[in-house]
Amino acid sequence: MHSARWGKSRDLHGKQVAVIGNGETAVQIIPELAKIGKSVVVFQRLPNWIIPRDDSSIPIWRQTIYLYLPYVRHQYRASLMDTGSEVYKGVKKPTTEMLNKQLPGDARAELRKRLTPNYPPGCKSIFISADCYPALGRPNVTLETGEIVDVTPKAFAATQFLAPMDIKVIGQEPLSRSWAEGASAYKGMTVPGIPNVAIIPTWATTPSFS
Repeated sequence: MHSARWGKSRDLHGKQVAVIGNGETAVQIIPELAKIGKSVVVFQRLPNWIIPRDDSSIPIWRQTIYLYLPYVRHQYRASLMDTGSEVYKGVKKPTTEMLNKQLPGDARAELRKRLTPNYPPGCKSIFISADCYPALGRPNVTLETGEIVDVTPKAFAATQFLAPMDIKVIGQEPLSRSWAEGASAYKGMTVPGIPNVAIIPTWATTPSFS
């Protein structure tokens, strides 16, 4: 089932659970599933940069500046989106420190390695979580980084980008076949050779496209 359909009628207590993907939603639900599932297998494509949850109140003086000097607020917001800013350059240290602290010891060295991204911060979404790493270290949770071939009995084609959609193109092969080895879109939006197919990107996904 899709995580959006996980309601009160879906009782997963004591069940064997598999989570396909480790994006924003997964980071939030994995800790909860780890508490109630008999076993949880997390299928990870790429590890994420995860920073500590450092919640704090915004002081009155800062709120006043943002209210009367909107340019300052806009610049601060822009700095959070700038992958070349000091904000992004400072992500590696807190992520590594939290990972080592929450999953310590030689026995978890391989797990820490598989959870450490090999790409710069900003190429994908940066997540905020204080309990995802501890959940992945629980004895009933397994991190799987191998390729998913299919899922039976419904045979969900996890490696096909558009499945189950079948987008046909006049005079060309279907888009699913063109993208069989991976999706590609200019600036993450327009598909070469198919001008009437457009993708709505987000700030997090656009840098990931070629």
